[in-house]
Amino acid sequence: MNKTKNLIFDLDGTLVDSAPGIICALELSFAACNIAPSLPIGAISIGPPLRELLGTLAPTASRSELDFLAQTFANFYDSDGCRNSPFFPGVNKMLLDLHNSPDTLYLITNKRAKPTSTILANHGWTKYFSKILSPDSFGSTALSKKQLILNLIQLESLSPDACMYLGDSYGDYIASIDAGINFARAEWGYTDIRLDSENLLLSFTTPIAFTFSMQSTHGTTEQLPKSGN
Repeated sequence: MNKTKNLIFDLDGTLVDSAPGIICALELSFAACNIAPSLPIGAISIGPPLRELLGTLAPTASRSELDFLAQTFANFYDSDGCRNSPFFPGVNKMLLDLHNSPDTLYLITNKRAKPTSTILANHGWTKYFSKILSPDSFGSTALSKKQLILNLIQLESLSPDACMYLGDSYGDYIASIDAGINFARAEWGYTDIRLDSENLLLSFTTPIAFTFSMQSTHGTTEQLPKSGN
């Protein structure tokens, strides 16, 4: 058993429902760029990096067209769309209670730094996190979630066994396991049925349940198996 001191949170689908703002900004962007999406925008999964989302919606677009789409989306989303990101019930209290516990809170997201900062500031959450990392936190080259977790561990001199990532997607799970840290599923967030087939040791139906588990056990968890085991 390992004592978890470092709780790392996903943003989209775990802390906030960012789908309304993202979908609206995508619809405006595709219309403004006169590009027809290959599937209904409302049917996409929220959470992957922006370029991955755009590639899914416009698989035949050229690199210059994707660049234009990305910049147009950023203009729409950063100015207004990101503000339409309500938090899930119970999340605000979860963060407050865990911030006041012995554990240290971090945030790692696939969302770019600018809208992430806006969302956290709007909800009054910035002060809860010791460090906030986005794909563009280290320059123009977008980093994967696994890379961001590994960077956090190095920057903060953390023990992987003392870290847990709370997320809602299969991508969150794989990034956590590949980075050698524990993973906990936020069942209240976006549904990713691929997680249903995994033998997860830690899965929580509500933020209250997650908070109670962390507080009642003082953050003690078992190490999850590595990816592929």
